[in-house]
Amino acid sequence: MVCRAFKVKLDRLIKDIRKNKIFGRVITVVYTIEFQKRGLPHAHIVLFFHHDDKYPTKEDINHILSVEIPNKENDPVYYEAVGKHIMHGPCGDLKKDSPCMESGKCIRHFPKRFFDSTTVDEDGYPIYRRREDGRTINKSGIDIDNQYVMPHNRKLLLKYRAHVNVEWCNQLRSIEYLFKYMNKGHDRVTASFYKSAATDAEEDDCDEVSMYYDCRYISPCEVAW
Repeated sequence: MVCRAFKVKLDRLIKDIRKNKIFGRVITVVYTIEFQKRGLPHAHIVLFFHHDDKYPTKEDINHILSVEIPNKENDPVYYEAVGKHIMHGPCGDLKKDSPCMESGKCIRHFPKRFFDSTTVDEDGYPIYRRREDGRTINKSGIDIDNQYVMPHNRKLLLKYRAHVNVEWCNQLRSIEYLFKYMNKGHDRVTASFYKSAATDAEEDDCDEVSMYYDCRYISPCEVAW
C-alpha cells in the first residue's frame, strides 16, 4: 500500500511538472527512487527549465519557495500541513538528544539563521528569506519557529500532503550530489559471523580473527516496488 500510494503521487507530480507546467516549461526531468533502510521510499528529482522560464532572481525564489510558517488564522490548512510535513526537529539546544544530533550539532545544520530577504552567496547557494516574525509550531511539546522550516512550495505541499522539499539549484556541486544517486547502487550491509566466548576454542577450526560477507540489503518496500 505504501509503494502504490507513493507511485500514484510520484506519477502525478511528474505530470504536474512536465505537462501541467506548474513551474513553467521544463526541458528535462531526471529522478531516482531511494529506499532507506527504515523502509520508506523517496524520490530525488532534478528539473532543467527552458531558458525563458528559469528563476534567476531572489524575487523569483520567493515566488516559488518558502521557509516560513504561514499565518495560522488566515491559512489554517497550510499551517497544519507545514507543521506535519515540513518542520525539522526540534533539535539543537531545544533537544540535544534528537537523532539528527552529532557531536552537539545538527547534521542538517538546523536551526537556521534569520534573514530578512533572500540572497545568493558568493558560491551561488541561495540563502532563503527566513524572517523572525514570532510564529511557532509545536512539535514534541516544544515550540519551534522559522529557523526549523524546510524549503517547500505551498501548492505542492497542499496537493500531495507529503514531505516535498523543493530547493533552488544553481550549483554544479548540487547537481552532482543529486545525480550520484543514479549510479550508487543498492544499500549494502556488512554482516559479521562469530562464536560466543563460551564456545570451546579447541573446536574452532577457523583461524581468522573475523569473517564477513558483503550483502545486498532490500527493504520490504523495495521488494514490493
